[in-house]
Amino acid sequence: MNIIQHITDKMPIIEQIVVEHSGNHYLISNNKSIAETLAFKCKPDGEVAGWSEVAGGYGRTIAEVMVDIEQGNVWEY
Repeated sequence: MNIIQHITDKMPIIEQIVVEHSGNHYLISNNKSIAETLAFKCKPDGEVAGWSEVAGGYGRTIAEVMVDIEQGNVWEY
């Protein structure tokens, strides 16, 4: 898994990264105010391709969601 970029121009409660794994790109977004981290398929520049989450949930960290993606635990829609 490669981290492509950290996105820092959002609100201070939001932490986002764009990662690439097996040719797919994901925006992983952590909302610190509600302790929820979700992953969405995206383009290499971080533009979300569809707002259906493909991994993550409440109480999850960015690192945990990255492991889910690496292990193939990605929901397909």
